[in-house]
Amino acid sequence: MDWICEVAEKSILWIKVKVIGKQAHASTPDLGINSTTLGSMLILIYMILYMKNMI
Repeated sequence: MDWICEVAEKSILWIKVKVIGKQAHASTPDLGINSTTLGSMLILIYMILYMKNMI
């Protein structure tokens, strides 16, 4: 996972995240990595931290 963090004018925080998964055959889906799931987890973690005012 790659990410870039940049602070701009008026305290705006821009974060660019690149999440990479791994393809798997339909008969062995447990060998793959779902990038959508990883990205969703990242968003949820960010939201939890934001709600707790830790960011």
